[in-house]
Amino acid sequence: MKYLTITLVTLLSVGSFSCDTGLGLLETKITGKVIFINSAKRPDLVESVWVVAAAKSLFNNPTLNDLVISDRPVNLNKDSSEYEVFVPPGSYVIVAAIWKQKDKDWNFLNIIGRYGYDPVHFTYFDTQPVVISDRQKVVSGKDIICDWSFVFTGSGNNARESLFPSNVNH
Repeated sequence: MKYLTITLVTLLSVGSFSCDTGLGLLETKITGKVIFINSAKRPDLVESVWVVAAAKSLFNNPTLNDLVISDRPVNLNKDSSEYEVFVPPGSYVIVAAIWKQKDKDWNFLNIIGRYGYDPVHFTYFDTQPVVISDRQKVVSGKDIICDWSFVFTGSGNNARESLFPSNVNH
């Protein structure tokens, strides 16, 4: 009887573990291209560029729970690279490319470009949040044009201020 009980407990335990699917991988994502312009202005202080999707404004003290970062950096050796950010379903008010300075901590306000903004003409063509749902698992074509002149080098450069006009959600 003792062996039967041990066998049943063992089988039930193993059976319950085999039903656990774990956390799994996210199937929902935002994709597009990161397109660099003004390549001659790329400063040496840039270590890498990553794509970030934010559920709330970057100016409202976001936490790490509000931000999703791409799982790999953008290829800086090309003028255009594909990106994908795996995100949970939700609404993302900003999808942007951020740069990291060499030998410095991350600053999520180091934005070099964002989806919906044309840095050539200083205009917005899309100000709506990017919405991911269980019905629309992939949102593609969210290209980000990045202007190297937006990298603040401490030399009075304020071109990036046009990325955040007061009449646009960010």
